This record gives sequence, structure tokens and C-alpha cells, in this order.
Amino acid sequence: MISFSAIVLLWGTFDRFGSAYEVSVRQTPHVINVAEGANDNITCHFDIPDNTLVKMRVTWKKDNGTNVHFETMELRHSNTSSSVLQFHSLLRNQSGLYTCEVEIDIPKLWKGQGNGTYVIVTDGITVRQEPHNLQVSEGASVNMTCNFSIQTVRNYTMLANVTWIRIDDKRSKVHFERINSQLAASSSLQLPSMRLNDSGLYICEVDIVSPKLLKGKGNGTHIVVTDEHEYVGQLSDELIIVVFKVFKDIFLEIGCVKTISQLLIT
Repeated sequence: MISFSAIVLLWGTFDRFGSAYEVSVRQTPHVINVAEGANDNITCHFDIPDNTLVKMRVTWKKDNGTNVHFETMELRHSNTSSSVLQFHSLLRNQSGLYTCEVEIDIPKLWKGQGNGTYVIVTDGITVRQEPHNLQVSEGASVNMTCNFSIQTVRNYTMLANVTWIRIDDKRSKVHFERINSQLAASSSLQLPSMRLNDSGLYICEVDIVSPKLLKGKGNGTHIVVTDEHEYVGQLSDELIIVVFKVFKDIFLEIGCVKTISQLLIT
């Protein structure tokens, strides 16, 4: 049996002329891989300027149809904004796409919808991969972690095969290891001296061999490798602008503002 609970904190609303601000609604995480019987949660964030009383409703839906939770709220001058949908003792048939919908009644009607979270309930395996996004300059090193565990009534020893793959225009195997552990373990992928063509989506895939056959995978890490020289050049330009602003009065006295301004433009 599953129960849902949501905590909704919101800030809201409108400018002094009564016109509506655009409300941004987003959900985290994008994907959840969780073992049957485990607990987990999804968070829905709202961005609404705080000004006055806000009356609103939050509805969580599964597969854009079935309502799984509904809540009404009345908030005053709140500067936080989130709704948490909690799952307890998840079942396999609860896999699906969960979306939060926000509707504000007062002071003006407005609707917003989250980007959705895919909940994948697996047969006894939970896989969590971190971080979700990385941006590094060329030549830097990166580290990713894949944590996984299985649900069982006995304290078995777990034997698992972990494969790290990279997906860009094709699927490439990056790393493989076999892990012999208790019911929870982790695998780390370290990549030194990243190159521009190393950008892509990295995913850990876990195959449990013993005590029972199970499969799972992480939600992926998006890595973007940027040009180191381009980044340094951009940083140098920003530093020049900061120095110019700080010492502007001195430059005015010695009559070199015009020359520096021309250099910044070029």
C-alpha cells in the first residue's frame, strides 16, 4: 500500500498594476530508478515574485491522466517555493511519468506545469548516478559515481557487473568492472585530461549476477568539455572590464579612458 504526502511552499504574485508575472515550474530529478518496496520523492519548484496573498492548487498526475495527489494552499509573502511528492513502499505498477500542475486562483488565474519525472520501479535494484551535469575545460579531469543496492530478505553477498558507456552519435564502452559486495556498492569512473570530443552522456549500467538476476542503470551524467583557450580569453576580457570600472576615476585624470574604451570594443 502506498501513501503520498506533499509539502507545498510558494511565493507569489503580481506588480502594483495587477499584471501577471510568468511562473516557472520545474521538477527534480528527471529520472528515478528505484527498487520495489523502497521509498523516494519528487520535488516541484515554482518561481513566482512575492508580493501579496496567493491562493493556489497543486495537482500531481501520473502519465498525464490519473491524479495521485491534490492540495490547496493559501500563502502570504512566502519567499520559498516547492512541492514534494513522497512515495512509500513503491510497487512495480507505479512506474510512469509524474507531473506537477500548479494553478493560482488569487489574485489572478494562472497555470503552470512541470517537465515531468520518470519513475522506474525495478525488481529489487536501485541505481543512483551523480552528478547529473558537468562542464569542464579541456585538459581537466572528471569523476562520476554510481551507487546501487538490491532489496532482499536475506543478507546475501552481491555479485555485480558494472559497465560505463558514453552516448553521443554512437554508444561506446568506457569502463567495466566486477564488484563483489554486500547488498549495496558503488562504482566510480575517473576520466583524466578530457578532450573536446569526450563530451556526451555517460551512463552506468548494472547487471546483478547473484543472488538473483537484476538489471538497472543510472539516469546519466551530461558532460560538456569547453575550449580551454576560449575560456581563458573570456576570463581575461572580464578581468580587464572589472579593472577599468574600479580605476575609472584614475584613468580619467590621466586621460586614457578613451584609449581603453576603444581596446575593450575591439
